Amino acid sequence: MALKSQTDMDSVKRWLDFCLKNHGETCEPIDMRPIPNLRVIDCTTGLIVPAEPGCKYLAMSYVWGTIPSKELEIGENLFSVNTPILIRDALSATKRIGYRYIWIDRYCIPQEDGKERHSQIQQMDLVYSKAQSTIIAISSPDPSHGLPGIGSRERAAPVTVNIGNELHAYVPPHPSAEVYGSVWNSRGWTHQETILSRRRIFFCKQQIYFECSGMRCHDTMSAPLELLHTKELRTFSKWNRPGLFSRVRQTKDPFNAVYDHIALYTRRSLTQPEDILNGIMGTFHAFESIYDSFRHYLGIPMVPDITYNSVHEPNPRKSTRTEQFLTGLCWYPSGSWKRRSGFPSWSWAGWYGTMK
Repeated sequence: MALKSQTDMDSVKRWLDFCLKNHGETCEPIDMRPIPNLRVIDCTTGLIVPAEPGCKYLAMSYVWGTIPSKELEIGENLFSVNTPILIRDALSATKRIGYRYIWIDRYCIPQEDGKERHSQIQQMDLVYSKAQSTIIAISSPDPSHGLPGIGSRERAAPVTVNIGNELHAYVPPHPSAEVYGSVWNSRGWTHQETILSRRRIFFCKQQIYFECSGMRCHDTMSAPLELLHTKELRTFSKWNRPGLFSRVRQTKDPFNAVYDHIALYTRRSLTQPEDILNGIMGTFHAFESIYDSFRHYLGIPMVPDITYNSVHEPNPRKSTRTEQFLTGLCWYPSGSWKRRSGFPSWSWAGWYGTMK
């Protein structure tokens, strides 16, 4: 497939529509609760507006960087102020995919109202899981770098060579290396933003990559989606390469599952160290939506269905809260580490460094 300097958003729309039409519960939200006080950006007017019931919107995940921004005054919109190019491109991409609204945390969460900010952070799992898809700015280290192939920033030019009468083109490799090695993948908040999203649209330097729980596509390769799926069209055939990220789902071992997420999260960095629990709260809430009795105390997970008798017994004893908490304390640091103020030493949140 020939690579172009501008992104073909019709392909993205086709992938998204295929998922919505065929994947059913494979890619449906697990938690059906409404989202109180949800605000979204109207991509037509640039205004931040209350989301109406049943509002269909996209979300965004990106690196904030150090560029300052202020909350919009009454009557201001994102087209009338000095809005970073990345945000403008995201609004444009949203419209080209066929949606009118997008949720972007820096603008849709009141940053100067501490109480409301805290309230909104507590429901970020709902915000991302209910979004139709999440735009992920992989190749933008800060908001001054737009989305490749959307606005003024063109995608990296393909390498072509003429050999005789034949034109040979370099096809970019699978996007995994660029995604995992990006600045975006080193930031704390982006972990939960990704795993909570049902569908993800990655804007890479030379290609665009889409994945959901049922399929993976990138515009450097072209193949009929029906042929890559199972007969029921719910998921890709097993021989296809797995996706880069997975949503939180029910598992036989929820304790190790939640600590796997804590380990991945603590490898990343936060601009504000005091956000160490805020940045994983959505992940914890996702586990709560699956396991009713899941709780945490200052980051220590209390996971249900942990037993202390033989698993071969017909009626194994359920663990108590005390046992669950003590089991949750069985973490340890990996590599260098130092104390984080404001949190107890017995919690992984009280330390800088990767935890296991």
